[in-house]
Amino acid sequence: MIAIDNEPLSIVDHHVGFKRLINNVLPHAVLNMAHFPESHTSENIKRELLQCVTKWDIPITKIQAIVHDNGANMVKGVKETLLPSERCFIHTLLERLSEQKRAISVYISESRSLTGASI
Repeated sequence: MIAIDNEPLSIVDHHVGFKRLINNVLPHAVLNMAHFPESHTSENIKRELLQCVTKWDIPITKIQAIVHDNGANMVKGVKETLLPSERCFIHTLLERLSEQKRAISVYISESRSLTGASI
């Protein structure tokens, strides 16, 4: 998995120590972290991802997926690498829950204004 959160960029290998996985410990080793002070544009993200893959001489056939958030810059940057990728399930779930929370708040406000209730 290649993960970008906040500013660091890390390549994480989740196949280190299968026995630890069986024992409910998520195994991983950080192969690379890079300082990312420039703007997080799709082009910069693409360049940094490809540099990490090249630096570690990781064959494209060995990359199962780059897991990333749903930001337009991440989606576009990862897509432009032509590497396999997936959007993070938790990021997607939280995004949908946030949308629903906003919709529910609107309904509650409208109901209060119609009924005069102060629930």
